[in-house]
Amino acid sequence: DDVNVRQALSHAVDRAGIVKALLFGHGEPLYGPITSADKSYTKDVEQFNQFDVGKAKSMLGAAGWKAGSDGVLTKNGVRFAFEMIIQAESFNQQLGSVLQAQLKTVGVDLKVTSLDRGTFFNRAFANPDSLMFFYLWPVPIDVVTLFVNSANAHGKGPNWSNAVLPQMDQAIAAWQSASNESELIAAGKKFQLAVAEQLPFVPVINRDAFWVNRQNVHGWHPDQWNLYPYYNDVWLG
Repeated sequence: DDVNVRQALSHAVDRAGIVKALLFGHGEPLYGPITSADKSYTKDVEQFNQFDVGKAKSMLGAAGWKAGSDGVLTKNGVRFAFEMIIQAESFNQQLGSVLQAQLKTVGVDLKVTSLDRGTFFNRAFANPDSLMFFYLWPVPIDVVTLFVNSANAHGKGPNWSNAVLPQMDQAIAAWQSASNESELIAAGKKFQLAVAEQLPFVPVINRDAFWVNRQNVHGWHPDQWNLYPYYNDVWLG
């Protein structure tokens, strides 16, 4: 549980390369917990988690990890090897393979295990080494806080990394207790920077969403934060 190691692993991830190769450019790198389309987004998160293999190797070395005979890092006789569970869907598997290859370049042995959805969530709450959570739901700060709030750690909720970080909880409390727009913006920025720096989870990419309708469909208004648009006022002409 070393923030410097988490940051090193994050620096080993080529987010822009993943967007180009797997999303064909239809997405964006994530350096913090929310997307740039969110009105609360702060570009200040982009000072963190930039792709830099040299920096990643340097930080891992400073943390005491040295390359073994097989190229995998070791520390106190322990190899830097761990498992990441993913849901057995094609994109998750592609992304898992890319992350596995990228971490290998800095001496980390990542094993990717594909599971059916039910097994995945059962194991997610059973303290796995790590997991990939890729989803299509809206992700405003209100949702993201669920994954990093210490109240949801250790099987109590979806804080699957079991992160217990005082600065995170303080930022969440400030967000939830904000009494006006300016306080909300300030708290949102504080929260994003805390996630980007402390990395209770490692953000990777965001995939673009496309909404399409025929020209004879009227009254249809997709909403940024609603995966399932309302059809109350929709009519065909």
